[in-house]
Amino acid sequence: MRKFSKFIMLGATIMTFISCGGGATKSAEAQSECASTECCLPIGVQLYSVRDAMSSDFKGTLQKIKAMGYDGVEFAGLFGNTPEQVKAMCAEIGLNPISAHVPYDDMVKDAEKVLSDYAKIGCKFVVVPYLMEDRRPGAARWNDPAVPNNTHDLLTRIAKGAKERGMMLLYHNHDFEFKNLVNGKY
Repeated sequence: MRKFSKFIMLGATIMTFISCGGGATKSAEAQSECASTECCLPIGVQLYSVRDAMSSDFKGTLQKIKAMGYDGVEFAGLFGNTPEQVKAMCAEIGLNPISAHVPYDDMVKDAEKVLSDYAKIGCKFVVVPYLMEDRRPGAARWNDPAVPNNTHDLLTRIAKGAKERGMMLLYHNHDFEFKNLVNGKY
């Protein structure tokens, strides 16, 4: 348990959702602000940081995360579980399924299934965690109209599909995305 706890804390440090308290005592002003906006998310953990534990004991890992005080999770795979099973586990344990990290190639291969699965679970966000260099802005495969299925067009279609399901497509950025392109923009 100690090793698991350290790993969770590391993952939580890397990717913790900023929220309106996640069970912490809030001032009346903070409670009012939180109640009047939809931006308040529970404190959550990115399950990629405990992917090995998830693969061997999916439900037990979720239970440990809840016992540590987390209220939300960002999935990084379902490890053979159906969306219905995952939704039921989250409801039973009391975890909010906030989002899911889904590799770009998996998203493109079957966007309909990916979006449908995570919508059934209750995720409001689906995140592309990384793009290969040839698919990033500034590369030919990003948005060259002469390139069939360029990244920009594919992500635009996936984002529309997400929106139709009440979800939002996000991108997990990294330091290398913050470089000036030829046109002087990022």
